[in-house]
Amino acid sequence: MANARSRNRRRILDAALVKANVRTLPPRPNGQHVVSDLMAFYFRSTEANDACYSAMINREVCRPIAITTRKPAPLG
Repeated sequence: MANARSRNRRRILDAALVKANVRTLPPRPNGQHVVSDLMAFYFRSTEANDACYSAMINREVCRPIAITTRKPAPLG
């Protein structure tokens, strides 16, 4: 049941993005469509990057160069 709902939501979102002529996720929200703006806001974030790699990468956080040469700590 949950998978069917998930597929249905995906179809609705896909149709909305096609109708708005959104072909790629923008680098940052650009006002073309609320869904692509929300997706860009999240998927381009430090939190999403850390979740993707299951590590504290902190991509958008200012940090000393010495830290960038070490393997990131795993998420807690």
